[in-house]
Amino acid sequence: MSIREIEDNLYSKGKKPHIVWEINISGKILYMERFGSFCFWNYIRVRKDKTEVYKITLDHKYFKNRDIGERTEFFFNQPLRKYKGDQFSFIEYLSIIAEQERFPEPQEFIKIGLDIKIEKQYRKYLQDILLPKN
Repeated sequence: MSIREIEDNLYSKGKKPHIVWEINISGKILYMERFGSFCFWNYIRVRKDKTEVYKITLDHKYFKNRDIGERTEFFFNQPLRKYKGDQFSFIEYLSIIAEQERFPEPQEFIKIGLDIKIEKQYRKYLQDILLPKN
């Protein structure tokens, strides 16, 4: 399991991904693509082959000079949840698994702030992403 940056398009202005990472989990290759400008992202998507399997969007909203934008997470083009502010997302979940090169126990995610209900959903979606469809 690993994660590595494979492309950096500093001045893409949203037409192409600003940064692309290759994520290897159990021999399955996923691509995480960040769209937006150098300073802010508008959305991040995860692809398996050419299929978008996850997307998080950010609608920037500011309060006292702080970005508390509203984020929406989608799996297989279906919305999972919408929330304000900076919360633990599937991007962090996926990154932790790739960086640690193992599947942490659910309690390890709970300790760092992920709700147990969301962790179960993330785990299920990750299995759906990694396992081939029959």
